[in-house]
Amino acid sequence: MGNHANTRPIWPIFAGVALAALVVGLFVWGGPKTDAEPEPEIPKLADVSKVPQQVSVQFEDPVLPPLPGSGPLLVRLTSIPDGDPLPPAPGVDLRGKVLDDLGLGLADVRLEVLGGPHAGRVTSSGPGGNYQMSGLMPGTHRLRLTSGGQSVGRLQRVLSRGTTHRDFRIGAPVRAGLRLLDHLGKPLHGAKVTVDFGPISAVTDKEGVAWLDGVPRSLRVVVDVVAPDHAWVREELNFLPPPPAAPVALAAIPQAGRIRGRVESWPGGPLPQVTVLPRADRPGNRSFAWERWQGVEVESDGSFELQGLPADVLVDVRVFHPMGVAAPAIRSVQPGIGTPATVSFVVVARSHTLVGKVVDSNGKGLASAQVSLEARNPAAVLAALFPGLRQGTVAAQLPVPGPLRRQMHTGPMGEFQFTWADHAEGTGDFVLKATRLGYRSTQTRIRTARSSLRLVLIAEDHASSLTLEDPYGPPLPEVRWWVDGRLSQGQASTLPGMVTGIWQVEIHRGVALLTTRERLEIAGATTLRVR
Repeated sequence: MGNHANTRPIWPIFAGVALAALVVGLFVWGGPKTDAEPEPEIPKLADVSKVPQQVSVQFEDPVLPPLPGSGPLLVRLTSIPDGDPLPPAPGVDLRGKVLDDLGLGLADVRLEVLGGPHAGRVTSSGPGGNYQMSGLMPGTHRLRLTSGGQSVGRLQRVLSRGTTHRDFRIGAPVRAGLRLLDHLGKPLHGAKVTVDFGPISAVTDKEGVAWLDGVPRSLRVVVDVVAPDHAWVREELNFLPPPPAAPVALAAIPQAGRIRGRVESWPGGPLPQVTVLPRADRPGNRSFAWERWQGVEVESDGSFELQGLPADVLVDVRVFHPMGVAAPAIRSVQPGIGTPATVSFVVVARSHTLVGKVVDSNGKGLASAQVSLEARNPAAVLAALFPGLRQGTVAAQLPVPGPLRRQMHTGPMGEFQFTWADHAEGTGDFVLKATRLGYRSTQTRIRTARSSLRLVLIAEDHASSLTLEDPYGPPLPEVRWWVDGRLSQGQASTLPGMVTGIWQVEIHRGVALLTTRERLEIAGATTLRVR
């Protein structure tokens, strides 16, 4: 009994030891830290055995930007003559769409300027029917639009400021009848009616009716009427709605006036040319075919007669010659009915001449080379020559008189001679150009009279090529090459057989302009990025 009463349990002892150990551990490892006594940070060593020996990183393929626009690439190449680099003459733009009769865009329509200062200028419509012609002179131009087997002619007046917008329509062919009356209101028999400058024509019968088959529907179809003793009139008719079954009656055709003239003498060379423009002829549904009386060459004896003119319009008559100046400078007359109005001129040689030769690279004279002396500001020259153009009241096609462009072919030794004594003061200087088949053309700026000028023509080298590339994308779409206004056959994105020289380049895709180069030297295998 006594031994058991003095025995003590041992668990309190173990509890006390554990509590003491816990207090010491908290003090040493987890006790509060103070700013006065910061604990030093012990750096840890990296375990290099766990660092991978090679890191493999994979990237997704980059997203390439698509080529802007839609449809084929349209490449326009314009050769730049050797010689002085000259900026282009000032001009304005004509743009719009080519549509069918339902208002849908027509692509690949060829647009060409007929006659006038820009004769032969060509462009084409892209996807959606969009087209653009740049650098045109303000005034009226004749255009021909060709789409597949259809061809239409149109008149368009280009404004002097900003951009002129015009949508052309080429609709389904229809049959249309016209009834013509003479100046007395009677049926006009034997009149030739021509649509769109020539593709479609017919002659009126005894009732004065002409039936025209295959006329493309459009808002402004151009109709020319030529009849004996009557003025050569021009109408613009709306054939977009289906024409009626009965012939459409036109207003009476006025009587014609005539001008008879003579150039008494001229200083050799080519024959003089006569140009007539009205003093006023405001745009409207009816006008006259004024281009018929522009650049008319006189007979070998100097005589000329102009028929079919409107008799109630005052006109300005001028005579031009590359080697002389006409006196008087201008005659203003009203064409006569029955008895023609008469005019006479004399072309005399004057100072301010330009004399020179066209030679090859060996210095040998080149015969039959075409040489032209052209005004660098043609709009200012025309305004100075013809009062109607200066006042902006003439709807006639712009002419190409002598002070605007004088042309002649070189003689047996390559010689040529021009004058500019009739060049109006303040209308700028000139550019002299020489061309010959098989040679690169050349040009030089002319400011003063010169008597020993030599133009050197270098033989063409067709050993160059132009290749298009797109560094951002896959193979290029179809490429259509226009070289100096003519469609050329290239091999995919490469055009072989190009003439070595300097070229102006424009690359379009639809309405998107991708690349322009004012002066690109093409020599050998040349590569050009499309963007």
